[in-house]
Amino acid sequence: MEVWSADNIAINLYYFVLFFIPGFIIIKLKDLIFEVSERDFSKSVYDAIAYSAIHYAVFGYLVYLLVNSNLSQNNPFWFWIWAVFLVIILPAIWPTLFYISIKFHRASNIHFRKRPWEIIFHEKVCYWTIVTLKNGSRVGGKYDINSLAASNRDGNELYLEQVWKISETGQFLKPIDYSEGILILKDEISSIEFFGSKEANIDNLS
Repeated sequence: MEVWSADNIAINLYYFVLFFIPGFIIIKLKDLIFEVSERDFSKSVYDAIAYSAIHYAVFGYLVYLLVNSNLSQNNPFWFWIWAVFLVIILPAIWPTLFYISIKFHRASNIHFRKRPWEIIFHEKVCYWTIVTLKNGSRVGGKYDINSLAASNRDGNELYLEQVWKISETGQFLKPIDYSEGILILKDEISSIEFFGSKEANIDNLS
């Protein structure tokens, strides 16, 4: 049989789907549940195959029953229903169970998001912020419900919906007239300070 024959390609594709899809579903749902930054799946193929292998090891008895039954000949419809359940539906249960279990058992200071940036801005809490840029200048502003914090593997970007003038000592003086906010690019940010409404040294809230 030739390597690139139609039969060989079909068989290889069958095994790839069989051992990639369950792991892909597990990884994708896990990333969605824990809001992990964008993943490069070209680097996660082996992870997906490993998750699939674990999945089949746990449900090996079901796999054995399905493969060794005559269901595919006697009732193809139900065979494919069980195959879809085993390959697509069951893998979706793992991230959900894992999420529920850590919700009840994890320590309060352990987070499964990758970076503090994602943890802080995910909560959508209102902060008064002072952003120090790499050139040494500082930007004061308000991070609220209309502000945005983008996070991906290429870096972070921050939009503050309200910009304030600040003094050299970090006092919030007044909002900038006619300002519609400011977008701070990822390469410009050195550090960000956060203040609650009570902690911020605000001279004028009007």
